[in-house]
Amino acid sequence: MRTTTTYDELVDVPTEVIVGLLHEHGERQLAEMRRQEERPSYRDLFLWRGVLDALAAAAAGERPDDPAVEAPRWLGGLVAARLDEAGRFSHRGGDFTTVRILERRGLVSPPHDDTYALALVGGLGGDPPTTPLRADPELLSTTIWRIFEVEGGGEVSLAAIDKYTSEDVSWATTVRVLIDSGDLDRDRVLDGCLAALDRDFGAFRAGWFSRLWVALTPSDDEAAVRQGALRSLLRSDVKPTVTLAVKELTRLATAGTLDADPTARALSAAVVSPVKGTAVAAVALLTRLHARGADVVPAASAALTHPHADVQRAAAILLQQAGAGDVVDEARDLLAPSVAVQVTTPVPRSAAGAQASLPVDAAEIPPLVALEGSDLTERLAGLLEDADDIPGIEMVLAGLASTGDPRPLEPLRARATKIARSAPREGTTTAWLRGQVARLILRSLGDDVAALPVSWDDETTTHTLPVRFLVGRLDEVADIAAGRRPARALLAAPEHATGWIDPGALVDRLLAAPDQVTTFDLVGALLRVHPEGRGEAVVRWAAGAGVPPDLDHVVRHALGAESAGRPRTSTRAWWVAAARSRSTTEIDPVLLEAGITGAGRAHPLDLRVTTAARSRTYQSFGNTSQTYVERSWSIEVVEPVARLVVDEPTGVRREKREWRTDALGELVGWIATIWPADAEHLLASLAGPVLDAAVGGEIEHDAGRVLAALGDHPGRLGHLAGVTLAAGLSAERPVDRVHAVDAVARLVGSGRLTWVQLAEGVTTLGVVATLTRLASSWADLASISPQASTFVVDTLTASLPHTDRTTTGMHAVLAVLEDELLRAGRPTPPDLQPWLREFAGTSKAARTAARLAAR
Repeated sequence: MRTTTTYDELVDVPTEVIVGLLHEHGERQLAEMRRQEERPSYRDLFLWRGVLDALAAAAAGERPDDPAVEAPRWLGGLVAARLDEAGRFSHRGGDFTTVRILERRGLVSPPHDDTYALALVGGLGGDPPTTPLRADPELLSTTIWRIFEVEGGGEVSLAAIDKYTSEDVSWATTVRVLIDSGDLDRDRVLDGCLAALDRDFGAFRAGWFSRLWVALTPSDDEAAVRQGALRSLLRSDVKPTVTLAVKELTRLATAGTLDADPTARALSAAVVSPVKGTAVAAVALLTRLHARGADVVPAASAALTHPHADVQRAAAILLQQAGAGDVVDEARDLLAPSVAVQVTTPVPRSAAGAQASLPVDAAEIPPLVALEGSDLTERLAGLLEDADDIPGIEMVLAGLASTGDPRPLEPLRARATKIARSAPREGTTTAWLRGQVARLILRSLGDDVAALPVSWDDETTTHTLPVRFLVGRLDEVADIAAGRRPARALLAAPEHATGWIDPGALVDRLLAAPDQVTTFDLVGALLRVHPEGRGEAVVRWAAGAGVPPDLDHVVRHALGAESAGRPRTSTRAWWVAAARSRSTTEIDPVLLEAGITGAGRAHPLDLRVTTAARSRTYQSFGNTSQTYVERSWSIEVVEPVARLVVDEPTGVRREKREWRTDALGELVGWIATIWPADAEHLLASLAGPVLDAAVGGEIEHDAGRVLAALGDHPGRLGHLAGVTLAAGLSAERPVDRVHAVDAVARLVGSGRLTWVQLAEGVTTLGVVATLTRLASSWADLASISPQASTFVVDTLTASLPHTDRTTTGMHAVLAVLEDELLRAGRPTPPDLQPWLREFAGTSKAARTAARLAAR
């Protein structure tokens, strides 16, 4: 039976015949559905087949056994469902045409709302679409104009349909053909395009109306009578729309038909467009309007706030021509230095001393205290809902361990059970710190709760090892709270949010209960011992009594004293922690002699990054060759360990696959506190998301967390830290670059990061860095303070000579360097001069390099 029928084929068929066939074929299809034992959700699909069969049968001359007058009760709901589907999912299958047959025969009366209009766009069918449109006069007279008013979304919009449709049957071509044939009014289409662009449509869908306007090539007269609508588009949030409006208004200015004064006022919005070319064109149009006597000062003044120097320069020159040079002078601090020295009146340099350096947090971090009773209950309740409170977790653990009392957890049992049973689901990280907190509560209350996976395959890798170690700490505290171990002061409880423990405090805790030491707690404590005050702590330790020999040797070694002891199998993890606490950069002779070798054990962490960029070719849709650049990175471990051990969290092995797998979420901040003395440990596990943020196109959820943790980390910054920060500054997502700028600013302000380290990181990142993104980050960083500006200049001075001069975005980086040198009144560093002089040609980068070389 045919499934495509036209309205004309049914003109001579009585309505009662069509209705009768709808009843019969609908029941027939429902019977077929029951025979096939299909689910009830398929009912509409089978009924629609019945509708198509009934119409085809009527057109073929078939007659029902029982003609009817009233349409089936299911028909109205079915049509509403088909319209909704056609308005959301595109298949150009002609469902809308079928609905129109039923509607024109008076069998249904669907509302002509947004859904109806989108169903026309997505379900008209026809090859070409002009055929069903011309066959239905009402569509051409009323309904088709609604497509200029409804945005659509997902699969169904004019833009989405045309993107995946050949041009000869696209909606754009259909509209143009109907205009040429006189079926559609050209003026009304032009008005509809501008009206659609003035709505709040998204950029992708608004683009269809811009392209249609351009394809219709409006004459100067047609554009002139619509210049009010074009001026209104200057305020649009869609950048291509503003660009179109500026071009069209500029065309009218050339034709001499542009109203000068209202256009000059309206251009205040366009001159600050983030698209530099659009803003420059808007200022150029203002300049032409100034020649015609329009007041351009307000709009040109607004252009001075544009971040790009070319826009500022053009606006400043225009203001000077308009006799408003004082406005330019007053805006001196807003201008790029290269613009300010050219267009403002020179101002004597202040004799005042240099400004203060980047502020450093001077306030003491409140010490962490063990929580008990209702305070513990309240804090844990909050952690069950949002585990991004690492100090809170540590205070809860300290409280549970010191009291050994699980009763404050009882009110949380039901909520913890629900969270634990839900398990990690879509939208949560695999390791899932909230789930770990819930498991802590239930195990502390005596319940038997299975361990949660730390990754999709639950494998222990360099990425997941710190998580397993932290889970080990949680399990030890749960054993204390459940009465399986005696209550005691938690050795690893940090005194501050950064993770540090005062050496004297650790000694006091150990001497209070030297026979109750557990492995994860002691390892965690040793790695957190602050380097200052260890000498005094050794003296206090030596005066203690009742300390087991193995523990005595380990603690002496960690605090930097001589020790005659040697590692045994049962104390191996203690010794590894003691060795890495003793020094982050030296090889430990005791472990080396004992054969406990490898990065993070006898050997310090030494992690080296290599990057590569390779051109790749593939066959795209249409069998055309496309070329792209594949950027990659890898981390090499000097002296990698052969096997990872859960209670030795500092160990790092060489991974066979990518270092990063699942996102760790809130766990990132906790991992950062495991070993406060060495930030390389954090990055051994978590540099991957930041490096991927610079070279890949996917959202890296942990990148911002890693950069924030790195910015606050008090420990050693090695090679990997420099590369990670450079990668953050070059990240694809602006929010990640903001985190990177903030991290660098904090590290520079506290004296923990030097320009030498970051320059090495930038150089190592090399070919996988994106200079335009780096330039944006350098400008943001330099704007924070004079100290940060100097840091940027020094970093660029050291890194630029290692950069290919022809790299895309070079001009943007050189422009930042020029601005900061001018701002500080510094000459171009001599070390950079030879490299700058080797630029050739007349590109923007070459011209900027020439100016820098001449300073």
